[in-house]
Amino acid sequence: MSCDRTIETYIERLLAWKEPITAQTLDQLATEIGLSPDDMAAIHKQAQDHLSRGKNYIGFDCFDEAIEELTQAASLDPLNLEILQTLAAAHEGRYQKNKKTADKTAAIQTAKRCLDVAPDDVTATKLIASLDTPKTSPFKRVLGGVGTLLLVVGVYGSKPIIKLLFSGSNSSPPIDIELDIPQRDFNLDDILPDSAANSVPQAAETTTDTPGSDNNAPENAPEVDIPVIFEQPGLTIEPRLSRLSNYDDSSFYKLQGVLVNESDQEIDSLRLQVDYLDKAGNVLLSDSTMALDTHEGMMRPGDHHAFDLIKQINPAFTQLRLSVTTVDQLPAPASYPAAQSLDYTWSSAKQSPGIKFELTPRRENFSTYAAGNGYFKADWGITNTGDQAIRGLKLAVTFYAENNRKLSVNEVFVISSSDTALLPGEVRPIHVIEQLADTYKRYEVNVIEAE
Repeated sequence: MSCDRTIETYIERLLAWKEPITAQTLDQLATEIGLSPDDMAAIHKQAQDHLSRGKNYIGFDCFDEAIEELTQAASLDPLNLEILQTLAAAHEGRYQKNKKTADKTAAIQTAKRCLDVAPDDVTATKLIASLDTPKTSPFKRVLGGVGTLLLVVGVYGSKPIIKLLFSGSNSSPPIDIELDIPQRDFNLDDILPDSAANSVPQAAETTTDTPGSDNNAPENAPEVDIPVIFEQPGLTIEPRLSRLSNYDDSSFYKLQGVLVNESDQEIDSLRLQVDYLDKAGNVLLSDSTMALDTHEGMMRPGDHHAFDLIKQINPAFTQLRLSVTTVDQLPAPASYPAAQSLDYTWSSAKQSPGIKFELTPRRENFSTYAAGNGYFKADWGITNTGDQAIRGLKLAVTFYAENNRKLSVNEVFVISSSDTALLPGEVRPIHVIEQLADTYKRYEVNVIEAE
């Protein structure tokens, strides 16, 4: 078994593992599969890459993307306390933003995993206490058993609003008194805590460019499109979004790229070096990213694969240079056997007339690794056969034993919020893995989200 395939097998086993993972579990898996110290270092490096991207996303309030990256990091390195703490913080951030109970629950559960790893973790304990404890407004007071006075402070447009809500009893309606306060006498920062006042970065002011002035520098514009340089025979990167966003105190760059395999090779993984250049071509910062990871599905010739990155960067940044550092590939066959498309059904998702796609199995197998247990592994291809872009797609793969007994359900994010849309005619690979009992017989595919 090749080194890359050995690492992939280890990752697959971790992703499919259902029982609580311990250090003994990791050692046992590594020994069974035959991982070397260098192999384990490569796995930890992948996890750290996901962690770094997750942190950057959090700094930009991109919680969906952060959770996706950090979930992958936790799958690769499930006992890493920093990864778990950051994942809990991302769920807590999205909960504070959207107030969905599922994120609150996920934040608490992840924080409890932190305590499993480090029982004295104060950060996790504080997060659990803050989310589990009902909050009482500091402006809410009970007036001698007669009623409740609530002071509400806010801003509507540019106008400060202060309201006094007084309720005499549970059965009587509240009295709503609005105070019109002159704006010059009102400072919201004096009332809100510093964390709330500073949580959202303020966009830099747009300046008027004059020839020969420093105002032409990109850091003076709130948003700047960044050109991408990439030259590699047989490969193309389409930058669907390449933008620098400037704020008063920081600048962030975001790339949504699509890797196109125009070679005669099958590509299993690909790492890019990322150089951030100024207008003179000087390197401001060098980094690396996995444009294609081993658990994301092998690219055949003609396939597309979406990847993204986000980075806090010097505002003097004007162009991005990408280059291939490592690639795992092998020659593609002259032709592939014809495969019948997979049948799928639409469940709770509302089918849009313009969303049409085809799922084609490429490789599927089920193998046992211990008494009574095994794992299902599949590579599929998805082709957009409709006339509109697919911007989000989530599938539920349900696995059954004999007599239609349900074994498990695996939710697969084919196209997530951090991905670029799948355009008409494009083909992308999908990788599915699930740990199952050895009584497994078949599966069904349902579309649960589509847009």
